[in-house]
Amino acid sequence: MKIPDILLRVPFVGKILENMKNRKREIITVVVNILRLDLHIDCEILRSEICRNIREMAIFSDGILLFYGNCGHSLRSLEADFKNLGCPLYFLKDGNEDIVDDCISVALGGNDIYAEVMQSGNGIGMFYLTPMWASSWGKMKKESNDTASFDKSFLKNPLYKKMYKKIVKISNEISSGEEFDTNIINFSRTFDMSIVEIKGSMEIARKSYLDAKNQVCKKTISDSKTVRYMHRV
Repeated sequence: MKIPDILLRVPFVGKILENMKNRKREIITVVVNILRLDLHIDCEILRSEICRNIREMAIFSDGILLFYGNCGHSLRSLEADFKNLGCPLYFLKDGNEDIVDDCISVALGGNDIYAEVMQSGNGIGMFYLTPMWASSWGKMKKESNDTASFDKSFLKNPLYKKMYKKIVKISNEISSGEEFDTNIINFSRTFDMSIVEIKGSMEIARKSYLDAKNQVCKKTISDSKTVRYMHRV
């Protein structure tokens, strides 16, 4: 099984792989399906693509963990919509067992913390950047069409430019290094924003993966088990 290099950098993935090697009786195959980043330009298209991928991957999976939140409410009904799928779906949930609002909620540690950070802005618009978003926001512009170009229709729009004044830099245990810092500075200069740094957490991703894995192991009696998790690049 070929594991993408970016996943090998995540500490808890390394521990999981080591545990898998040590358990001779338990073989788990993890299939990673990375969807296009620019799907986020249109929530309906995002939902359509996620649903299509769920149906396709459910054919050979014993469980599917979605590395997405509710994404602007576009994915809120997935649990109910696929209740008869025949392949259980697992979701990223915070400490209150609520499905997270979006990837920023995951990075911060849950919906309550997300709400607290937003309220701390006192009405000032804040743009949240994880290491992934800081390195990939330019791709949104390149991969999108002219009518949905990221910088022209959003942050460089005079209306939004007046609203958004701060970047929230969300660091975590694998985000240290000059690349993240450089990407944040470049974004700040491009859109004329100040920078606020907040320590994030990988606990939701870690716990959600382990919970999904354990549930699949309990429900499956065969020697070979497939856990699929779907996320953005």
